[in-house]
Amino acid sequence: MIELFKRVFVGVLMVGFSGTAIAGSHESVDWSQAIEKTVVLTEFKTEPNNIPLRPGQPYRMRFENAGAFPNCVISEEFFAAIDAAELKMGDEVISHATLEQISVSAAGSELLFVPKKTGAYGFHCNTFHHFVFGMGGVITVTQ
Repeated sequence: MIELFKRVFVGVLMVGFSGTAIAGSHESVDWSQAIEKTVVLTEFKTEPNNIPLRPGQPYRMRFENAGAFPNCVISEEFFAAIDAAELKMGDEVISHATLEQISVSAAGSELLFVPKKTGAYGFHCNTFHHFVFGMGGVITVTQ
């Protein structure tokens, strides 16, 4: 019971998991065709800070923490515009999550998703002073 509580509590803290399944087409996606992207986070920098994507294309996006402290990726608009199949954070795997943010510890995080809508979506880290000093960017989904 305690282990179950820890798993649920970690999911709520780290992902903003609402418990709502995303209705979408990711069940029929050929994940072997996913394009891999890597985003590296430090205390005051995100590389790359401009991430181009195409709607309907599956992606496997890896978030690596190269900093000394935990970081996060916040973009409610982007997360609302994708069909998220799975989020891996260390040993934790959350399927069909409705995301608000992704925490990125030393173990990193990986998101499998398909963009549903075109648009430009800003993202940032809300750790103290990180965004002020440049930790953020734009995810652009275009045809």
